[in-house]
Amino acid sequence: MGHLKICSFLFFIIIYGCAPIETPVEHSRPNIIFILTDDQGYGDLGVYGSTKIKSPRIDQMAAEGIMFTSFYAHPLCSPSRAAFLTGCYPQRVGMPDVFPAGAPFGLSLNETTVAEVLKTAGYKTACIGKWHVGEYDEFSPTKQGFDYFYGIRGSSGNRQYETFSVPLYRNDSMLTSRPDHSQFTKNFTSEAINFIDQNKDEPFFLYLAHTAPHVPIYPSEEFRGKSGAGLLGDAVSELDWSTGKILDYLKENGLDENTLVIFTSDNGPWAGYEGQSGSAEPFRGKKFTTLEGGVRVPFIARWPGKIDGGTKSNVAITIMDLLPTFAGVAGAALPPDVHIDGKDFGEILKGKSVEVLHDEIYYYAGTWLQAIRMGDWKLHLPIKEGLKPIFGECNYNFINHSAATEREQLYDLKADPNEEHNLAGDRPEIVVLMSNKVLQARKKLGDYNFQGSETRPVGYAIERFKTPQDWVKTASQQNSSRAIIKELWGFEKFRYLQLETTGRKNYQEQLEWSFYVQKKDRILKQKN
Repeated sequence: MGHLKICSFLFFIIIYGCAPIETPVEHSRPNIIFILTDDQGYGDLGVYGSTKIKSPRIDQMAAEGIMFTSFYAHPLCSPSRAAFLTGCYPQRVGMPDVFPAGAPFGLSLNETTVAEVLKTAGYKTACIGKWHVGEYDEFSPTKQGFDYFYGIRGSSGNRQYETFSVPLYRNDSMLTSRPDHSQFTKNFTSEAINFIDQNKDEPFFLYLAHTAPHVPIYPSEEFRGKSGAGLLGDAVSELDWSTGKILDYLKENGLDENTLVIFTSDNGPWAGYEGQSGSAEPFRGKKFTTLEGGVRVPFIARWPGKIDGGTKSNVAITIMDLLPTFAGVAGAALPPDVHIDGKDFGEILKGKSVEVLHDEIYYYAGTWLQAIRMGDWKLHLPIKEGLKPIFGECNYNFINHSAATEREQLYDLKADPNEEHNLAGDRPEIVVLMSNKVLQARKKLGDYNFQGSETRPVGYAIERFKTPQDWVKTASQQNSSRAIIKELWGFEKFRYLQLETTGRKNYQEQLEWSFYVQKKDRILKQKN
């Protein structure tokens, strides 16, 4: 089905042409590398203000390129990835939330991904790392425009230490159901360089989606305990090493000046995990929230000869903007008759003065519209108490991390980026203007428990389950949940006994052991 999408898109280009775009000479199209980290906060890089975490190679990348201070992802990983792949608000493409392991849903094959757009311009494409927009074979990256895939299709975990199995794939073949987490960054880097090496004579697009520093954090032995900033610092040091290895390879092979490299994160830091939690400083908020700290993340772009080094932009851009920007850079046509929310910010990369890219930016937590930004103004909408999670649309994390508010809250982000001084009473005309824009968005994109008129359906792998609500509380969903819990608890017991027998060889295993000891009685009661 993925091939049909590409063929139909190519047919459009052949029949209608791309008159505004001149066909470039062979190999003149730039390579594009998009590095996406997982749960890395705004304050988790030296160049973004961290005094604890050292990131010399990424800091140097910023010195040689441009860093944005107002780049927005979404408050959770799958929605951010769907937004990047499609150039749309995730609510528009049926991916507002994360689906739990085993859910038969994913990014619809009817959507046109950034990889499919770039393939029409002759690009070789690879996704390496974390996919997380559909675990079933039907939603594999190889069916969504990527020529090559190495990585995991789902999440790497949801607690401080390894829990459920995380199948590792090469293309559509599973290599193992329980890979070594400590080798992820190293292996993803090696795979990325191999892909570049094999395709350096033609334009390529590499989507490198690291699992770090998402919990559970398992740095490799070379980095474990070396940063002086805990496991989080170790993980970022290894990501810094990885980025440096890729930049070095580009330079050594004469690809440097023809390659756009971007580094960013999928959402703010996941709080509450001690040495594994990052920082959103100087902002309030965290992952799952629509406060600035939950959605504003580092963003660095480097392209020698095209982007002036040491530049900074305060223009608000979003992860949705990457698809049209990459298309513009590559000279590729956007998919016809498909609404794309993102905008091309290529002019900003070139140093052109742009005051505003988006008239409005909407902040969604799942299907729940919580805030809007217009210029420097940000309006938080009233939040009701007693809302219940909706499977696949608005999970309990969004509910639990959203404090109830009776009235609108208006902030001037330029003067008050920490969102502390509510100006709603002082500027009622701004509240009215922005509230009217919210009404328009709500009609088109939806809101909590309300489907917008312009939303498109999620992909489904089982005919009788076409929406998440069709699947929830069915025997299929309950059996999947039981199987995951059984496997999770079984591994906890295996790991406890393993650490008890072999001893704790390093500080990470000592931390892990203390984590399991707290639950010793429950763990040992589990049946094998």
